[in-house]
Amino acid sequence: MTRTPDQFAHDPDDAQRHDQELVGASYRRLQGVIDDYRDTEPEAPSTLESLRGRIMDIVHRESALGPTTELATSSGGRFEMLTSTIRQVVREAVDDEPGVVARRVHVRVTEQADQQGLDLEVSVSIGPDVSIPAVESLVRDRVARAVTATVGTQLATMDIRVEDIHDI
Repeated sequence: MTRTPDQFAHDPDDAQRHDQELVGASYRRLQGVIDDYRDTEPEAPSTLESLRGRIMDIVHRESALGPTTELATSSGGRFEMLTSTIRQVVREAVDDEPGVVARRVHVRVTEQADQQGLDLEVSVSIGPDVSIPAVESLVRDRVARAVTATVGTQLATMDIRVEDIHDI
């Protein structure tokens, strides 16, 4: 029986570890707001309302939209993008390479002295006639272009893990 790449099993430990990292990032953001809240003077009701609003915004965003990745523009402005959107950009770029299908994408942000970049770990399934060394640089280049064009951030590193060989 021939299986499509979507039918391959996912590693639950890997997914659980990644989910724990995302929950940890959300917790740290929320903890920063709570710390601000605790440091606020009790006689400043407008400040308390502002902090409550910030807390509720974080809770709403995390529960309604899902995890986000904080990024920076080339001029230093900060913004957040849904992590699932970044994953989709990477998957589409990988899937454009004939014989290669993206499976899982893990996203991390690397902060260096003067710039920011994305660290990606991409799991793929390849066709039986695909040469890994031949497509590896093509996939990296394709993903780097897509990340720069769509997300606006440079690709810092990209690890490719071949998980399976599939029939096309």
